[in-house]
Amino acid sequence: MFSIWKSVTKSSIGFWVYRHEFHRTFRSYVTATAFTHQKGASTCQQLKSRSLLRIAGLDAKEFLQGLLTNDMHCFTASHCTSQYSMLLNTQGRVLWDLIVYKVADGEDRQEVYLAECEREFADDILKHMKKYRVRKKVDLANIHEEMHSWIVLPSGETSLSIVKNKSVVFSSTDPRVAELGHRFVLRDGIKASDVVENCQEADDATWYEQLRYRLGVGEGSIDHPPAQCFPLECNIDYLNGVSFNKGCYIGQELTARTHHTGVVRKRLMPLRLGSELKDKLRSDAPIVNSAGRSVGKLRGLVAAHALGLMRVKECVGQSLYLSSEEGAVVPVTATEPTWWQKSVAETDQAESR
Repeated sequence: MFSIWKSVTKSSIGFWVYRHEFHRTFRSYVTATAFTHQKGASTCQQLKSRSLLRIAGLDAKEFLQGLLTNDMHCFTASHCTSQYSMLLNTQGRVLWDLIVYKVADGEDRQEVYLAECEREFADDILKHMKKYRVRKKVDLANIHEEMHSWIVLPSGETSLSIVKNKSVVFSSTDPRVAELGHRFVLRDGIKASDVVENCQEADDATWYEQLRYRLGVGEGSIDHPPAQCFPLECNIDYLNGVSFNKGCYIGQELTARTHHTGVVRKRLMPLRLGSELKDKLRSDAPIVNSAGRSVGKLRGLVAAHALGLMRVKECVGQSLYLSSEEGAVVPVTATEPTWWQKSVAETDQAESR
């Protein structure tokens, strides 16, 4: 047994280099000034709904290669330090989404990875992984009591200044969207404000969720109901979370086939409510157009920001409405995320002609 405590001697911050050339520079952070903090200060928050799994051993990379949608070899070929990925079932549906961090090469050439996942399902994910371990030399553990995930969002284009501290296990730009700032893995008892200069904790518990929903980035079981949605509908291709060139992995066939057809008609999109809806809502509440036709369904909602699984070409620029179980109706606006590589609506329209 070895320990990552000995293997980690240095933290690093770097952009994830993979297939996409975009997301290398910071754009305007849409929520950096949405909460009270000092001018120029970074904002941080511990992600208490997230947990960390440790996958380590001589066969760790190849083990994950056969389970995840993304290509583990990018850690070597592109010198990336983190990547977004998903675990699928045999029918190609999403089970859980993960962010994988390469911490270090441990003792005796044993690689050490951390997988950030939804805390509620951490033990289920471990159980799922153990089914496929067979005789591979891999050690799996839930380390949520030892380390925690944090997000740090710089103010504007301000770069982060990190205090040298051995409590920083890992740091990197979020591999999905640059506007989500930096991900930190810190040892228990350490706050991001302890290691990042001029950094304040967000005073709103929903700050991170609102940031994600403004940007249109799904995460966890609310936005990706297990075994009920497909990875391309969750924008995994636009979030740098899938490789279409790697070898086989569980759920690959349907994902590859859908990709090569060139058309994904439904995708997760950010929604803005005309006003906050305090009435109770179903997680799959229908979103309708002015003619009363359903064009999507609700996934998650925080304040006036939401995510919906939408028929893209039928909702962009249209008048949309959402109803509560009590009958209250509020107008909804659906927009294409700025980080989408191209207009999905225009692509679908062109290919349907």
